[in-house]
Amino acid sequence: MVHQHTRSHKKYNTGPSELTFMIPPLFTPNPHGKRTHLCLALMLASLLTGCQSMGTPKPQSTTTSPDQSTANVSAPAARSGETAESSDNDTMAESEEALRDHASDNVLVPPTAPLDMPKILPASHIHDPWFDLFQNNRAIQAAANEWLTWKRPQLLQTWRHYLMLKNQIKPAFTRASIEEPLFVAIMAQESGGRVHSSSRAGAAGLFQLMPATARRLGLRGTQGDYDLRYSPAHAAAAAARFLREQMRLYDNDLAKVLAAYNSGENRFRRLNRQHKNQDFWDPSFYYDLPAETRGYVPAVLAAMLLYKYPQAFNLSLPALPPGHATTAMQVTLTQPASLSQLAVCLGQENNPMGWYRDLRNLNHGIRANRDLPAGTRLWIPAAAHNAWLQQCQNSDLMALAHQLHQADFPEKPPMVTYVVRSGDALSTIARRFSCTSRREVARLNNLKGPRYLIRVGQKLKIPQC
Repeated sequence: MVHQHTRSHKKYNTGPSELTFMIPPLFTPNPHGKRTHLCLALMLASLLTGCQSMGTPKPQSTTTSPDQSTANVSAPAARSGETAESSDNDTMAESEEALRDHASDNVLVPPTAPLDMPKILPASHIHDPWFDLFQNNRAIQAAANEWLTWKRPQLLQTWRHYLMLKNQIKPAFTRASIEEPLFVAIMAQESGGRVHSSSRAGAAGLFQLMPATARRLGLRGTQGDYDLRYSPAHAAAAAARFLREQMRLYDNDLAKVLAAYNSGENRFRRLNRQHKNQDFWDPSFYYDLPAETRGYVPAVLAAMLLYKYPQAFNLSLPALPPGHATTAMQVTLTQPASLSQLAVCLGQENNPMGWYRDLRNLNHGIRANRDLPAGTRLWIPAAAHNAWLQQCQNSDLMALAHQLHQADFPEKPPMVTYVVRSGDALSTIARRFSCTSRREVARLNNLKGPRYLIRVGQKLKIPQC
């Protein structure tokens, strides 16, 4: 912690919110915004000017929570006439830890802006408590700015991927009474709509479910080459069940539901109990959350509002290609091929970005490099059907696609033998040989998940580049 003392203003930089407000050196703000100490000093100096020079203290700002309750989380308002150029105040930079230490003095700056600030959008026709919160919450506003700038491609691609998988994903959430903008926003933040996304921590699928959580929610076994977390329908059912559980637990407070989703249900339950179920945005609670969760919750809430009210943000969401009422259709391979080969022959018709990701999403149980025999039934985007009929039946183009595929995925990659040493784990061994993965090493050596136990001295076959 570094303290700098100068004759200036006091600035708190707390992440989602950065507010500059004036604190006279003779008093410390209390929850009611009183200026008792300074008033006494001034009254002693001059009974005529005294506290009148201070003006009438503004009432404490309040923040409307999603359930329309009121939480005392706003910082004391600066008095009229104060400016950042004042030379009669002290400057002290405090860390988040120091701010938490002073929570009892209510000097924490919450991620919510004062309610008397001008509304940033003339959206009087929108009657939504979450939109009302957005209007006064700098953390959500900052997240919306990211979605509308450098993360815009991810936001739009997620929506497009969702349209392609809608009939597999939406039913489970509809049964759980969970709105479409919310679960698509979770997809946008978790996976970007890519079915085969996975994390270093072990989360996988559209909704990035951890193995233990997935098993608790009923996802066991595999479908094709992957476990059920990679199945859009199964993952959606598990995610919907989890969200509904947390909504019942936290009385439909989406901020807390999303915090539990990101940081872990047990961890967040303990933290919520520790803070006596206080408002999520209360600074003493909010800044006690993991940094990732403090960013995750505003990001999902912002994406939810963007998907729900795109016109209010000058946003246009992708739609299905004209004339295509359905998203996907089944075809039968007339010759051996892989998904990567089909991506080459389908090209970019009706999709400037190509169809590789859609092929993978629609055929979630098939590895991209798997050679599929003639007669295999596959799903392709309906908008790519003409390309399938014309280009994927072209022998020259398919020969080129096959040649490129073989160069990238040799039929029988050379193997090396690795002897397990003390301290080894399958994941570290797979990373050491960059051409493979833990799952592939386990498959080649008949190791059973989820722990993939190995012993010192054991010989493993490892694919070599």
